[in-house]
Amino acid sequence: MKQITVGIDCGSAACKGVLLKEDSIAAVCVKPTGWNPKETARTVFRELLEQTETAEHEIRVAATGYGRVGIDFAHKKITEITCHGSGADYLLKGVRTVIDIGGQDSKVISVENGKVLSFQMNDKCAAGTGRFLEMSAHRMGVDLSDFPKLLTEGKCCSLSSMCAVFCRFGNRILAGSRENP
Repeated sequence: MKQITVGIDCGSAACKGVLLKEDSIAAVCVKPTGWNPKETARTVFRELLEQTETAEHEIRVAATGYGRVGIDFAHKKITEITCHGSGADYLLKGVRTVIDIGGQDSKVISVENGKVLSFQMNDKCAAGTGRFLEMSAHRMGVDLSDFPKLLTEGKCCSLSSMCAVFCRFGNRILAGSRENP
C-alpha cells in the first residue's frame, strides 16, 4: 500500500498543512488558527484530503506547533524546533541556521545535517514576532510585504536594550502617537 504523509503545523496565528504523495507536495492549505486550534487543524486536514486522490493509500499525520497537543488524529507529534531543523535541511541541504519569526515568539536554531545543535528564543516579550511586525507595518501605514524594500532603503541606527515596542522608527515611536518626537 502506498503512503501519504500529512504535516500540520498549528501555530498561534496560522494553521498550515502539506500533503506529500510519492515524495512530492500534492496539496497545501493555510488557515488562520482562530480560537479553536483543534478544529482548525481538522479543517486543514479535510481540505488537504479533498485536493488529491487518497484511495488505496495509508495516511500518516505528523503534527507540530503550539497546537500540536490538541491534534488527536496525529500519529506523531514533533516540536517545531525539530521540524525546522529537518525541514530546512530537506529544502536547502547544508543549512546551518534557521530563524523562525512566529506569531508569539522568535527562534534562532543552529542546525547540522538536519539535526538541531542548539536554539535560542525570546521569552519575555512578543516584540519582533510576526504579530508585532504586522502591527508595526499597520502603524506605519505600509504593507508588511514592503518591509524588505524598506530595509534596503533604510539607514542604520542604534537600539537600546529596552523593549522593542518603544524603539524609534525615524521620528515616530511605535507605542505612542504618530506625533510623539
